[in-house]
Amino acid sequence: MVINLNINLFIILITVYVINAIAPYKKPRSSNVPGNLYVDESCIDCDACRWICPNVFNRIGIKSSVIKQPDGESETLQAYSAMIACPVGSIRTKTNDPLVKRALNIFPAEIDNVNIPGIYHMGYHSAESFGATSYLIKINSSNNTIKNVMIDVPRFNSKLANIVEDEGGIDLLVITHRDNIPHQQKWKDRFPKMTRVMHRTDLTSDTMNLEVKLEGGGPWYPYGNDAGFKIIHTPGHTAGSLCIYRETKGEYGGDIVLLTGDHLAYSNSRKALEGFKRYNQGNVMVQGEMIKALATDDLPFTWILPSHGRMAKFSSVEEKNELVLKAYKDFMAEDELIGRFSIGYT
Repeated sequence: MVINLNINLFIILITVYVINAIAPYKKPRSSNVPGNLYVDESCIDCDACRWICPNVFNRIGIKSSVIKQPDGESETLQAYSAMIACPVGSIRTKTNDPLVKRALNIFPAEIDNVNIPGIYHMGYHSAESFGATSYLIKINSSNNTIKNVMIDVPRFNSKLANIVEDEGGIDLLVITHRDNIPHQQKWKDRFPKMTRVMHRTDLTSDTMNLEVKLEGGGPWYPYGNDAGFKIIHTPGHTAGSLCIYRETKGEYGGDIVLLTGDHLAYSNSRKALEGFKRYNQGNVMVQGEMIKALATDDLPFTWILPSHGRMAKFSSVEEKNELVLKAYKDFMAEDELIGRFSIGYT
């Protein structure tokens, strides 16, 4: 009896300690504008909410805040989709809103059904990958069936998985580099027929059981040369970093996209493309040269969809080449120590 009481007291004390330790982080930020929607102090500054709903969220200090309460149904749903995507649940409402239930059906969200149809933002960013963005691509395979390809791994969510299943499940998962592996086993358990792909040089103890381990320099064509889909080896950020080249023109009449992992992205703070040298885990010189290698007419993409950082859209291949070359020069010139003073992928 005494032992049971002591155990119960211990559990209570631990619970109180945890609640007190967490409480300051769940406090609304003082920089939020008044209203129902707010960001609390647990924000990790991943930037996701700021590009999902830029009219409502912005960076104040070193974290996100609500700078304007959403106006109207459309903007409110957009703001709530950012809340759902938030990797650490930092975005909250003071009172319940029935629109939140509708927002739960937004993801996967097609990014641009005119210019890059068939490419979706998965939402549900994962804290373990510091809020990395995951995508879903619809591929018309050689036997004229639609295959769903997931690029990098969102936080596992059963509702999202059910929606994806209704759309045909996941045929292929391409992991761009080793940072983005969290939750991949949960998605595999949910879709056991899914084939997971990663470069062998980025394997860890958690990914040794992947079905396809790429070797060498590629490129690789999982659905044949005519599907407008290929995987490119772009080492540097890590030894096994991959980019995915998606040509939507032949299938949908859209633009060409490069999904870049952490190789290259648009930095909102620098107003330029950036390779985020401060986060390099492999070889800086190699990453620089591989950024430069993208500035070619042989890769005529006009969109960049990254894992971290922001998307970029170019008016032409010529502009893409020019800005990628500038990114290469900036990347190579940046002092690595100075770069480390920057915070986050913004």
